[in-house]
Amino acid sequence: MPDKDIFFTREQEAKRLNNELFEIKEILREITRKISSIESRARRAYPSVFPKKKIPKEAKTQKISADVAALNKEQLFHLFDEVVQRTKDGDWENAKKMFDDISYPDLNLLRIELGVTLKSNKPSRAIVMKAINGRVQESVLLTKHTMRPK
Repeated sequence: MPDKDIFFTREQEAKRLNNELFEIKEILREITRKISSIESRARRAYPSVFPKKKIPKEAKTQKISADVAALNKEQLFHLFDEVVQRTKDGDWENAKKMFDDISYPDLNLLRIELGVTLKSNKPSRAIVMKAINGRVQESVLLTKHTMRPK
């Protein structure tokens, strides 16, 4: 016994605490699984007590796009076509400056109308700009090979 210390070192104590935390987390996960199982059985047995709440997709997109957008969809598409044309002609700087003057809600509406989906509900202006610029580049590449009506 003289060669062994009866007190735990800091590392041993930290490992012991870590093991206890892991055990508690496992117990909580098991409790959550059991609660979910009970809830799903109750939902199946009594569907009238647990009504499903559905939010239409249109309401979601309208909430995002109606964020005080000053420009309408036609104006945004006209602007987008103009930016595509300038980019195609090689006037990159002026094309980018055209988007700098637009407010964030208008850019976000344009992003939605162009069909760009992002993971975040409220993406930053830089992310929205990057997504729109991606669509501009796609459109430029497509217009090189096909004739778009003006």
